Amino acid sequence: MDSPHTIIKDTVASCTLFAVAQAALGAGVGLLIADRMNRTARNIAGITAISLGIASAAPFLVGMFSRQINSPRTARGMRNRLNSIREDSGIHSSAEFF
Repeated sequence: MDSPHTIIKDTVASCTLFAVAQAALGAGVGLLIADRMNRTARNIAGITAISLGIASAAPFLVGMFSRQINSPRTARGMRNRLNSIREDSGIHSSAEFF
């Protein structure tokens, strides 16, 4: 079982990553609608910022959906937990019994 400190660190890291992704997406949208740059440079910068925002948010979103799908409250999560309990009895197959 994870310690509370590990869970808090994971949560803080996830929130930070998601905040950075949101900032990059906001900056990208702002650049796309801004009139201070010429059109070509503005489009390239905006598309790049949006792509970076999506790419940085992807691991967070995949992890979040993975935890939801594999949680013990779902049938799949319960099957995985039971299989891991059955397969890991704590005694290795190479152990000798007397």
